[in-house]
Amino acid sequence: LAAALGWIPVLAGFAAPALYLVWETYKRLHLVGGVSDQLLAGLRNTLTVAVSATVVTLLCGLVVAWAGRSLRESAVFNPGRACGRIASLGYAVPGTVLAIGLLTPFVWIDRAIAGVFGGSGLLLMGSMAALVCAYSIRFLAISTGAIEAGLARIPLSLEQASRLLGETSAGTLRRVHLPLLRPALAASALLVFVDAMKELPATLLLRPMNFDTLATWLYAEAARGTYEEGAVAALAIVLAGLLPVVLLARTNLKMGH
Repeated sequence: LAAALGWIPVLAGFAAPALYLVWETYKRLHLVGGVSDQLLAGLRNTLTVAVSATVVTLLCGLVVAWAGRSLRESAVFNPGRACGRIASLGYAVPGTVLAIGLLTPFVWIDRAIAGVFGGSGLLLMGSMAALVCAYSIRFLAISTGAIEAGLARIPLSLEQASRLLGETSAGTLRRVHLPLLRPALAASALLVFVDAMKELPATLLLRPMNFDTLATWLYAEAARGTYEEGAVAALAIVLAGLLPVVLLARTNLKMGH
């Protein structure tokens, strides 16, 4: 009885909605005879911008976390940790507010670039660069927190031994910390990737023309009331977010053995 009660949230919260999406997707694909080209383009756009944002966010989070650790012993007030806390405030800001706040600076930057180099003046707003920048600001707290937690589990004695043996700070990061940070980096990448895939408000405001993701496609279909069309995009979001979880679980299981 206890096991059955434990399965109720899983069945009601995931299995039942997922099966409904599978059934609606099957009916839609059976009716139209396949997936539309627009939806495939939305899937490609989603994966491209999510992967790009994940890479940029991980790199920025690694810099912020490493700065906080490196400056910890050299000052009573840790400027690296303080800057990291400020940089992580983007996660507390709603996506709509963040996107509106970034519109004017992005337009200024585009006009400045166009004034210097010429062109259409849509380097940021006319490409995925604006979305990647917004996602990185929005989800920097996730990567920074995960990497800081991973760094906290690495003894300072390993870093001190590396420095005593003549290794530089960058070499210590590359040869000592990064191999030990692989589980934290993988978990951080997973969380950022899944959140970037389903981010909607910032994508609606900052996306280029004729650029759809699975989230915007689902929003448009739901707004029109064509839920059977949106079920395909919704199931794609679920599957794309579920596959990294399975891969990470298998990787952690192998590392544990």
